[in-house]
Amino acid sequence: MQQTSEEEKEEGAEEVAKEMSKTKGCTTAITGKIDIVSDGTRIALIENGHSMLRTVSGTGCMATTIVAAFAAAEEDRFLAATGGLIAFGIAGEKAAQISGPRPGTFHVCLYDALAELSEEELLSRARVRFI
Repeated sequence: MQQTSEEEKEEGAEEVAKEMSKTKGCTTAITGKIDIVSDGTRIALIENGHSMLRTVSGTGCMATTIVAAFAAAEEDRFLAATGGLIAFGIAGEKAAQISGPRPGTFHVCLYDALAELSEEELLSRARVRFI
């Protein structure tokens, strides 16, 4: 069995997201080391986050909920999904700084980081590229 590297898995993901959005008429988000959001025309590459987010059960559902909250406040679904994933990634970074390598502590710290995230932090810590 051949193993696939993370880079190989993510190669071409931008086009997959873009084509899915065009085909289905929706905004598509693919999460990973770099999160990808597309509405079929625009693509955002979000570099916020932490590897601990992949080790704790339920973080994908949490990210979806944060995106939904952003969508309730922002009519442009592309911007809502991009903003929500940036916020979730920043919260993951903050949680990891506090928790260290302990996944249970990380999970609790993630909730706290989400609750404490400010608009100023969101704007100053965002690492996103639009292509």
